[in-house]
Amino acid sequence: MQINPKTLRYILAIAEEKSFSRAAEKLFISQPSLSQHIRNAEKEMGVQFFNRTVIPITLTYAGERLVTAARDFLQLEDRLTRELNDIIDSQSGRLIIGTTLTRGTYIIPHLFPAFKQEYPNVELVIREGTNDYLIDLVLKGNIDFAFVGESHPDLVSVVMRDDRLLLAAPIGCAAAQTYIAKGKRTVDLCDFAQEPFILLHTEQALRINSNKILTDYGLDPLVAYKTRSFETAFRMAEAGLGCTFVISSKHRASERIAFFDFDRGVYSYPLLLVYRKNMYLSKAMKRFLDLTDQLKKNWDAHTAED
Repeated sequence: MQINPKTLRYILAIAEEKSFSRAAEKLFISQPSLSQHIRNAEKEMGVQFFNRTVIPITLTYAGERLVTAARDFLQLEDRLTRELNDIIDSQSGRLIIGTTLTRGTYIIPHLFPAFKQEYPNVELVIREGTNDYLIDLVLKGNIDFAFVGESHPDLVSVVMRDDRLLLAAPIGCAAAQTYIAKGKRTVDLCDFAQEPFILLHTEQALRINSNKILTDYGLDPLVAYKTRSFETAFRMAEAGLGCTFVISSKHRASERIAFFDFDRGVYSYPLLLVYRKNMYLSKAMKRFLDLTDQLKKNWDAHTAED
């Protein structure tokens, strides 16, 4: 009995999507064709891969074993493909880069132009999402590198920079005026308890870190607005619509905003590069890592000057 590599890809897609219809969409085939292929494979092997009586569908024990094998096989295939591409032509290929929405603004403008100048025929694909989502994609081998805010024991983790979070308050709000009048730039956040806040959505990394600050101060403020954009939140604060949290290295000077540290300590906001251990690194991938290292050194030098 032989296992068709196509079958492994199909089983893996269904397991990840937990749906035949979504998996078919992802695989660019019709659902009936996918269902028939799986039924034929189950009949040939004499086992069922999925429990179809529950929603969403789940894997049987045999299915779990096949999914594990499928991931190992596809990673091995990817490694071999990269090795052969290096031998044949190191100037082509594709890199899939994951980033959280906010951290993408750190990375993409700095790294991509320099990389594309050296490797114009290597396609760069961006995948955006939360920390957990991106780390899971890296572990599964679905993306090559990810820029996130958390490390993982099964991944190589490189700290690119360690920013801190600041409170950005409209200068017109009463609490901000009190601190400005005293010449203080470190605040007790409880003094802003009556101010409206502009926050990102709950699953976003900056919101998760912002919530830690609010929890430390025992605050449950009025969230007047929610947005997925760091820049939108900042501009709304500039317009006097509420307070927000910003990243120390990302905020820009504004005559309408006062920036404050917190009297209960520094709240860090790290940027990490993660990728799989023992992953084959093509020439293009090694160059991408070199560029990230250069960027890190430039940031470190700039921080030292400040």
